[in-house]
Amino acid sequence: MSKAFQSEDNEETETKKEAEEILENLTDEAIEELCENPDVTLIQCFTNEELTDEVEEEFIILFEKEYDVELE
Repeated sequence: MSKAFQSEDNEETETKKEAEEILENLTDEAIEELCENPDVTLIQCFTNEELTDEVEEEFIILFEKEYDVELE
């Protein structure tokens, strides 16, 4: 495997881990709010941190799969 490909694969793994960690750390209230008001901009309010676009995209995928809600 080339180093460039390995590096890209490692970045994807880190992005997914970070998104999974954010999802795991959401409070029940935050999850309920996102399900009732599926607004992507609320994610950063609940995480209290600046998310990269890649992490936000991965989080959206994970959240939508987990809670069967389409975030807008």
